[in-house]
Amino acid sequence: MSASEATKQKADELGITYPNNIGEDTLLKKIDEHLGNFSDADDSDEQQETPKTSSGSERPEKVTIILQEDENNQQPVPVGFNGKNYVIKRGVEVEVPYGVYAILKDATETHYDEDGNASQRQSYPFNVVI
Repeated sequence: MSASEATKQKADELGITYPNNIGEDTLLKKIDEHLGNFSDADDSDEQQETPKTSSGSERPEKVTIILQEDENNQQPVPVGFNGKNYVIKRGVEVEVPYGVYAILKDATETHYDEDGNASQRQSYPFNVVI
């Protein structure tokens, strides 16, 4: 099966209609648009290319996490992302946008031991559910 045939098969599986004489590049654009991927340079400035993980694969849109419960603080954790506020309960499995996961991952505190040595810790420790 040629690449063009494989592209047409993928479009058919997604329920995308197209003329028989469509070019492969145009069909690939239609598939990307159908899947919500907008990465053309001539598109609006507001649309950004999908970020990649360190392995080169696309990042997930949502991540399921469980914030660890804290004996000293039972309050839910508020996180602001893309103009929305998320209030995340501790000890409960929740699905959040990748950006919320990234904010929590990058939120750190500096702790000092008796000798004055500094160490970084997560402000809101959590586990990722796979």
